Amino acid sequence: AYPYHDPLLLQDFEKFLDEFEFDLDCVDGASCPSTANVVGFQDASIVAQTSVTDQDNQINKASATKFSKRKLKSSSVVKSSKVASSDVMVIKDRRVTDEPSLKWRSFPSFDRSDSTIYFATSFARMTNSGDAVGLNKLITNHFAKGSEVILREGENGFRVPVSMYMDMLGIRNVLHPDSMYCMHSTRVEGNKIYAVLYGKHTDEPEMYKYRSSVVDPKYGWIFLGTRKNLLRKQLHSLSDAKWDAINRLIDMNVAFDIYSKVDIILTLHDRTKKVVNCSFLSTNTSACYQGVHYSLTASD
Repeated sequence: AYPYHDPLLLQDFEKFLDEFEFDLDCVDGASCPSTANVVGFQDASIVAQTSVTDQDNQINKASATKFSKRKLKSSSVVKSSKVASSDVMVIKDRRVTDEPSLKWRSFPSFDRSDSTIYFATSFARMTNSGDAVGLNKLITNHFAKGSEVILREGENGFRVPVSMYMDMLGIRNVLHPDSMYCMHSTRVEGNKIYAVLYGKHTDEPEMYKYRSSVVDPKYGWIFLGTRKNLLRKQLHSLSDAKWDAINRLIDMNVAFDIYSKVDIILTLHDRTKKVVNCSFLSTNTSACYQGVHYSLTASD
């Protein structure tokens, strides 16, 4: 077998054997020249081993140099990063100490119901949800003391104090629990706010039987009576032909829906901006039973 594993040394060794005519394939009994009789063979082996040792030393030296450079470089990077981080910490500390202390300030919450221009919107929302406490608070906050609410204009005009109007809203909410209002529009002209609502409620015949148990006696002249008399009072401007159609529904003792339009006019005080007068004018526009609509306006 060959004594060397390095390809370069192996090539040199083969040239050496060819030069001195060595036969490595000789077997027992064959004439093979003795290496002891070959001049320079031992010296060549020593030279080859020396060259291998020198090459290993050079490789080890190069590796050690490379490792030392890498260690030096990494240590310098770590050192520079430490210096940079310390500088940043110093700068950060200086900034913190130089800046004034910060104070937390909460953003003020804005409730649209606090603005008078949204009075009609808040009124519809609270009436739909049956929020009697919120409705009383809304009216108390926006209305001036001694102000009145106009429910009907003309010769048969009807005015009530604000406190009485709030009681009427509570009674109406009990008699018509399904009443709903929808906001349509709002506009401002001078010191007046005009708003339009559209409403709907169910006229239930059974509710007329138990009205006396839920209505305060002092408001009996408004809410108590027979169904035909109370509806006729509400639809006083209706023609005889249209009233006959509604009268037939009453005689059938059936429930039907009544649609209405509400015009709200708020008059504000110039200095306090409180409502000094409020017109709440409700007009029934139509009735509906089983998909058939009956007009309740005087013009149609």
